[in-house]
Amino acid sequence: MGKIIRYNIPTHSIAWHNFRRAGLTEEDCIKYNSDPYSGGIGASEISKLFPQSGNKWRPVLPELYHFKIGTETPSLENNAFTVNGLYDEEKIKLYWSLYNGVDNELWDSVIKYIYGTPGERNKLYVRRARRVNAYLVNSDFPFLFASLDYHAEKETLALTGVLKPNGFPLECKTVNGKYARMWESGLPEYHIIQAQQQMLITETDYCEIAALVDGRYFNIYPVERDDRICKLILIKGREFWEQIMEGREKLKMIYKSYESGNAENAERLRAEIDSCEPDIGDTEAAEEYLKERYYKEVDKISGDFDHYDLAIKYKTCAEYIKAIKGEQQYCKNHLIQIMKDYAAEKIDFDEAGYVSLMKDANKKNPTFRNNIRFAPDAEKVRAEIDKLDLNLFN
Repeated sequence: MGKIIRYNIPTHSIAWHNFRRAGLTEEDCIKYNSDPYSGGIGASEISKLFPQSGNKWRPVLPELYHFKIGTETPSLENNAFTVNGLYDEEKIKLYWSLYNGVDNELWDSVIKYIYGTPGERNKLYVRRARRVNAYLVNSDFPFLFASLDYHAEKETLALTGVLKPNGFPLECKTVNGKYARMWESGLPEYHIIQAQQQMLITETDYCEIAALVDGRYFNIYPVERDDRICKLILIKGREFWEQIMEGREKLKMIYKSYESGNAENAERLRAEIDSCEPDIGDTEAAEEYLKERYYKEVDKISGDFDHYDLAIKYKTCAEYIKAIKGEQQYCKNHLIQIMKDYAAEKIDFDEAGYVSLMKDANKKNPTFRNNIRFAPDAEKVRAEIDKLDLNLFN
């Protein structure tokens, strides 16, 4: 077991951002009486190393790579999204604290809490958790860190009914708009990976994620530790961090080259850093990042066969997307039709799972969920997509 090191740094302070980007400066260490830290990969960042995790947000992986090296600088400005997210965390934690396992009773408890006296409020708590205003690093793998929202108190009963003597991490999520649909079939994979890193660092075996979806629907997701995922986090995290440290060394050499007047060597080293960027990926956020970095030096270049194949593949994918969306909607409509015809809220497949059409509290229409225990073979799906590379000129 490693030593769990706490870095007590005010959330969203300059030092807090320094820690996330490239570690603590000497000034930060003195100011906050902290041990030196050269940086690492956060629990909310690690899923970017898992291409199929569904993490579609900035920074994209090449951007994160440059942030950690120091060749690009993230924006440190707070915005409405950040501030409202922090405010919502307190509200979601309150819901979690009052939730007794019965959905219909939660909102009654919230109303009683709002209008109750301090003594009455205190009696309403079912479970308690404390905010963690610190970064956590495990000495066994210092290239990873975690920033927990909360930690459930000792001797807290998990949602699964098991008593946790040392408590467990608690994450609070706000899910709005078009991303709410991603939660209909369960917890997104990138949040599962985040929870696994938190458990890995805190040496716990359980975590809960409390989510408020569209400001109306509250749910708690229990996450058990998965040693297979934890092992992949360690392998992928170490490889990425070694890549970052190599880039940092090259950046130091760039500064020395400029100081000695050797601009040609500096440009060569910068090209080497750029050539080691991770793959850009296939998200809209990646497209946005590429456009931000774009600048024009020439009007045009001559396209080769590979470029033309990519353009053809892009056009073909658009038609596949139309067809696949239509087929998916067809399947969904017919499953709903079956439940409607039988006036049933669920099609049960025993151990293979179920499909349901169930009414959620305060929601006008029932929600469709496909919870069958089947996951398409990602490699086979990718192989089918790769067939779109038409190789027109081979």
